Amino acid sequence: MFVENEFTELERQLTPKIKKDIIAFANSKGGTIYIGVNDDGTVRGLKNVGEDIEALSGMIRDGIKSDLSLYTSIQTCKYEDKDIIVLKVMNAPNKPYYLADKGLKSTGVFFRHGNVSAPASDESSEL
Repeated sequence: MFVENEFTELERQLTPKIKKDIIAFANSKGGTIYIGVNDDGTVRGLKNVGEDIEALSGMIRDGIKSDLSLYTSIQTCKYEDKDIIVLKVMNAPNKPYYLADKGLKSTGVFFRHGNVSAPASDESSEL
């Protein structure tokens, strides 16, 4: 069973919200995101894992600035006969990373605090 913590995030399905978790891990100590796993740790699985991987790759490449492609790894995994995506995000250099559509301000910069991806304060985002 999976449990969320400082280094682990669980996502039921792939949504654009995942970008903030990727950014938070890259701006902090790194971590792993399991896509296809419910918040309670039960495995739900994904129906279109190939399409989800393509979409996820595009979100990382186009939705986050600076490019985090070199600091992420995307793999598929079978767990309980269900397909899930395992996304590993390294503690990346050249911080801070931010949402491309929000820019380098508190609404676009996130950090990992406990098991939450929290927005940066106004002071910390003016780097």
